[in-house]
Amino acid sequence: MANGYESNIPTGRPPAVTAWGTQVVAGTSHVLSSSFVEIIASTSFAAERVRVTISNTGAANTNTDALLNLYTGAVSSETNWIMGLMAGWSGTVSTQKIFDFPVSLPAGTRIIAKSQALVGSQSLYVWIELFEEGKAFGNAVESLGVDTTNSRGTSVTPGGAAEGSATAIGTSANAWNYVLVGVQGNADTSLLDNTQALDICVGGTPVTNCSDFYQLNSTVELNNVITPGRNCSIAASTALQLRGQSSDATVEAKYYALYGIYGTGTQAPAPGNMSGGMQ
Repeated sequence: MANGYESNIPTGRPPAVTAWGTQVVAGTSHVLSSSFVEIIASTSFAAERVRVTISNTGAANTNTDALLNLYTGAVSSETNWIMGLMAGWSGTVSTQKIFDFPVSLPAGTRIIAKSQALVGSQSLYVWIELFEEGKAFGNAVESLGVDTTNSRGTSVTPGGAAEGSATAIGTSANAWNYVLVGVQGNADTSLLDNTQALDICVGGTPVTNCSDFYQLNSTVELNNVITPGRNCSIAASTALQLRGQSSDATVEAKYYALYGIYGTGTQAPAPGNMSGGMQ
């Protein structure tokens, strides 16, 4: 099995935790950066897994909703790749937002970025790692539930003593083989220390293998989904929902998005998942 690896962090002396990767600066409030920021000029091998780490947007007593868009292509020919990654409310080291995409990416690919945020000129840092592991579940990523008007996701209110209501996130345009959950935000600037368990649902019933994505919240205005993505089998044109339950009585809404990998991969999903399957 091949074991290639590369990233946009230079070799040698490591960077400070507050500047881990390439800086991307948003435009005015809820407006994308005016220019692309190059993350990797040309990938050196055909990757089968891409890890995106976003850091250093969170601030005490501040709402820091932000979205990161990633593109591929030559100068003046950039095309959408992964849109609307939840980038706000992220810290450094253990509170970074990490998205691990088992998606294939050809050698020689140029990766660039733009961002938008509630806070004008919000700065964030992006670290992209490429792995040559032969485990891709597809070659493209679909984003669902992203609200570009407000630089956040779809509002979902968790339950306290029981599961919250299943909230519509959107309808898949493609057949998904793998799914990740993203989170950011809060209704105010008094986020509490707790966790939520999230279920991806169809018709109010959890999809097979898609229950209990755990989310961590911190009083220093940071939150993150700490559960990795899951293989799945979700048909195109499926109306998806998200529900949650809190570890305590806190039932304040957070903002979520789903990222589904689709297309031709190098490893088939695990057996036992039917299209749009339920548990």
